[in-house]
Amino acid sequence: MPGRKIVVPAEVESNERHSGIRAQYLGVPIYKVRNYVPPPGIDDGFHDVRKWYRSNIGAMGGLYVLHKSELQKQLANVRAGALEYLTTEDEAKRALHPDWLEPDNEALEISEWIFPAHAIDNAILAQDFDYQIIIVSVTKNEKEFDRVYYFTDPHEHMIKYSHHFRGRRPVSKV
Repeated sequence: MPGRKIVVPAEVESNERHSGIRAQYLGVPIYKVRNYVPPPGIDDGFHDVRKWYRSNIGAMGGLYVLHKSELQKQLANVRAGALEYLTTEDEAKRALHPDWLEPDNEALEISEWIFPAHAIDNAILAQDFDYQIIIVSVTKNEKEFDRVYYFTDPHEHMIKYSHHFRGRRPVSKV
């Protein structure tokens, strides 16, 4: 049924663990994440970081948020600046790094937690997942302070794109 929304909480005070790492499963089953295909031209040296991040999301089989310390540990030997590269949302800040060829962030950081962003664009969801909008309500002590939206095509069972409203509600109704 188009227009259906699901709101899932992500508590920033959580100490929940999955497979030994500090992570929260948000109850959204992801069947497959689209492989990263670098744009033609010069390699910015971060293509492998994007591929690695997407493959890990795919391996987890669902929409997870990771604590920043966990991702830092995993990226420690990959490449200097990898976490910043994955999570910098602001286009002006991204432009300050001339070697970052991709204008979009793969993930975003909210209060020490890493949420997937463009890394799950066009991710395929489980066939029985028919919500059009996934709203991740970011909470602290059970009070919402931020939201991340994932917009889907329920007919194709695919996440089309995500949007972080940086603490603000969207201007138009969704």
